[in-house]
Amino acid sequence: MFKKGIYTIEKLEKKYHSFKSRSNKRISITLYETAPDNLKEFILDDFCDPRNTFKRTYSKRFDKFDKKIISILSERLSKRNLHIHDCGVSDGRTSVEFFEKIKQINPNIDFIASDYSPELFIQKHKNITLTLMPDGNLAEILFPPFVFKTCKLEKLYRYPINWIVFSLVKKILEKKIKDPNYKNSSEKIRIFCPDALKMEKTYNNFRLSKYNLFDSMNHSYNIIRTMNVLNPTYFSDKEMKIVLKNIHKGLSDDGCWIIGSNKGPDSEVSGAIYTKTQKGFSLFHKESSLPAIHNTISLFNA
Repeated sequence: MFKKGIYTIEKLEKKYHSFKSRSNKRISITLYETAPDNLKEFILDDFCDPRNTFKRTYSKRFDKFDKKIISILSERLSKRNLHIHDCGVSDGRTSVEFFEKIKQINPNIDFIASDYSPELFIQKHKNITLTLMPDGNLAEILFPPFVFKTCKLEKLYRYPINWIVFSLVKKILEKKIKDPNYKNSSEKIRIFCPDALKMEKTYNNFRLSKYNLFDSMNHSYNIIRTMNVLNPTYFSDKEMKIVLKNIHKGLSDDGCWIIGSNKGPDSEVSGAIYTKTQKGFSLFHKESSLPAIHNTISLFNA
């Protein structure tokens, strides 16, 4: 028994109305740039990077939380030129919503929406297509009729043919996968949502970028926002301390850090606002439930 993938726009459009479960489809990420906007969400639903981090998110996921936070910070937001960095934004749709709300209060903002892996590199080798992450890790192999996701490989006992074909193809193209100059021979695609890409073209103060939370920030920001990013299961204690250090250094002296997470649209956000202090962070506002890493934040010493 083997499992076929979806690797053409025609197949994607045909299957569109029959999707019942997000876990049952294998859609090639190579379709993303050419797919109609209403189908791009389905493609991202099925894509994750080698760290098992999914790109999917939902419109209006933090709508109520955003409105409340902006109301609380309205005095700070309206009195200055603001520099805002929204980190770990997945496909960027929640950043667009946050940006639109803030610019109604203060149009003088410089807004960066960043993600760890906002672009992919596509290599075509005859009838096999490789999708590589910016760091060179393999994300997908397209070998019609198969679509292999490295983070979501089919179970061996259910689809042995898929496993065998994947192993063989990967072995054959091993040198191509490990080529340090892969970017020079690849087509680059950006995997931000259509609204985010349109917003970047429309407003010169809204920019989409690549940023790793383990790296120091190049600028100082009045507001840093991290939503559904700092899950303690994603980071070791040592890694979390590095992230907190970078956020602390990236904030201006009177800067605010907005942090929160939830399970889906309209679900309650566990979140808070922290202000920067000389030694760490001070809790400025909390929701009914605090972020999962609140204790780690409270104990952080810069």
